Amino acid sequence: MKVAFNKFYLFNFFYHVAYSALAALLIVALKKNRVTIIDFTLAESIGWASSLILEVPSGLLADYFGRKKTIIITCLFELLAIVFYFFSHSFVIVLLGELSFAISECCMSGTFNAWLFSSANKDTSDTRTKVSRNGNACLIGNLAGGVIGALLTSVWQGWLWIFCFFVVLICLVICISMPDIKIEKKISSFKEGVIEMFRPLKSMKKIFSNKPAIIMLPEMWLLGFFLAGPNSLWQTFFLESLGKTASFISIMWCIIQLVQIVANLCIEKLKLFTKKYILISIISLLMISLTMFGLSKTYGNYIGILIFAIFIFFNYIQGPILGTYTAELFEEKDRATCFSVMSLIGSVISAFGLAVGGYIGDTYSLINVYKFAGIAIFIVFILHSCFSLLISLKNGALKNEI
Repeated sequence: MKVAFNKFYLFNFFYHVAYSALAALLIVALKKNRVTIIDFTLAESIGWASSLILEVPSGLLADYFGRKKTIIITCLFELLAIVFYFFSHSFVIVLLGELSFAISECCMSGTFNAWLFSSANKDTSDTRTKVSRNGNACLIGNLAGGVIGALLTSVWQGWLWIFCFFVVLICLVICISMPDIKIEKKISSFKEGVIEMFRPLKSMKKIFSNKPAIIMLPEMWLLGFFLAGPNSLWQTFFLESLGKTASFISIMWCIIQLVQIVANLCIEKLKLFTKKYILISIISLLMISLTMFGLSKTYGNYIGILIFAIFIFFNYIQGPILGTYTAELFEEKDRATCFSVMSLIGSVISAFGLAVGGYIGDTYSLINVYKFAGIAIFIVFILHSCFSLLISLKNGALKNEI
């Protein structure tokens, strides 16, 4: 299986090279195509919202028709998305690109990791080794894609689409050459598939009886809403703020990746989410609020880069909070689908938040996008802190968590 796994790593490396190049430079390149911020954010919002009907069925598709075929579909729709982006001079074309990209991401989500796990030996150490090496391939691809994409866009935005198109073609060729895994088909009919898709929703009710979870779920969803705009518009914010070209994004992209590595190491080494979930969440909320507001006050100043790096750190460590709790609350047989549904809820909420952020950015200014997020999240911080304290005093259930 050595050759096969080298192909797994190669596929994920090239996939993340193309993905990170698009993620880092998409809005910059589209603006050069005279696409407005509000058109882009509206199209991206609709793309995110479409995940509501695509994410879970794509997982069932992978189980029934095969992981390899589903990943091939991923590549084909990503190629189609890039073609639409290349010719994106109107809202309709951008929307078609976002919808194609959404289908691609939904087919990729979960499927590749399931294929990777199925291909590894059942021995735990072997699986962990494969996952670790695969993660390294993703990281290197993210760093390379952001840098190359920024350099190409600074010359001509068309090179970004051409580069990504050929990189995804490489992914497609690698995928076709990889051996599929024969799995037992879990779904024998469309009716059974529909039942399987909605059955795990019943087990999700359990999460709302968990006191820490009913605090953190609204927090995560509100963060998704208020940070959707800032997370999608940071490239434009810094390019306009500092008067830089697209190549500057490569530096910012590297900073983001490195900060996330540091945050990940802190989570692992300090075991931040073993205990004191609520306290860490409260501290993170306060820091996110302060950094958002700080960015609105440092427009045109390089100190904004440092503030942005601090924001990335505290925003990144929020993710494992929800994952740690819910992983134990869901039943094993429903866990993957339940997480998929939770992700869909977050995506839809973020889609509305992105539309609001785009409207504020286009109607007023990018500064107001970050100022609005900072003020709103500070209110969430106050409510979160008061609600946590109230539950703690009333029931004592959180005394070990704070």
